[in-house]
Amino acid sequence: FTEGDVERVASVLLGYAPAIWAYSLNQVLARAFYAHDDSRTPVRIALGAMVLNLLLNVTLIWVMGEAGLAWSTSISAVVQSVLLMIMIRRYTGRIVDGEVKRSIRMIFVGTIVMGALSFTAMYGMSMMIESDGWWGRLVLLGVGVGVGAVSYVVCAKAFDMKEWGWVLKGEAGGMKIGRASCRER
Repeated sequence: FTEGDVERVASVLLGYAPAIWAYSLNQVLARAFYAHDDSRTPVRIALGAMVLNLLLNVTLIWVMGEAGLAWSTSISAVVQSVLLMIMIRRYTGRIVDGEVKRSIRMIFVGTIVMGALSFTAMYGMSMMIESDGWWGRLVLLGVGVGVGAVSYVVCAKAFDMKEWGWVLKGEAGGMKIGRASCRER
C-alpha cells in the first residue's frame, strides 16, 4: 500500500462522505413509506436512483477514475433522499420544519468548529513532535479526535442541541429507547 494508494483511497472516501446522511435517511424514509403500506414509491425512486447512478458511473469514471464511482453513488443517494422527502409529504406533511432546520444549522456550525479546532490542534502538535513515524501519527490522530470530540460536545451544550440530550439520556425525541421501552409497548 503505497502513498499513491493512500491518495486514491482518500479521494474515494471524499466522494462517499458528503452523502453519509443521505444513505441513512433513505433507510428511514423507505420505512416511513412501508408504514403507510406504500412499498411502490420507494422502490420506484430507488430504481430511478440506480439508473442515475449507472449513468453517472459511466460518465464520471472517465473524468475522476474510481473516485467518480463514489461521487456518482453520493449524488444518486442525495437525489433519492430529496425525492423521498418530497413524496412522503403526502402522508406526513412537511418533514423539514423550523426545528429541523435549526438542528441542521447547529450541527453544521458544530462540525465546522470541531474540524477547525481539530486541524489547528493537530497542526500545532505536529510542530512539537516527530510526526513522520507511526507513533507520531498515532499521537496526532489521538489529539485530533480528542479535541474534536470535546469541541463538539461543548458546541452541543452551548447551542442547546436537544439531540445531544437524547443521546446522553437514551431517548429519541423524548421517547425512551432500549429494552425496557420495547417491553412496555
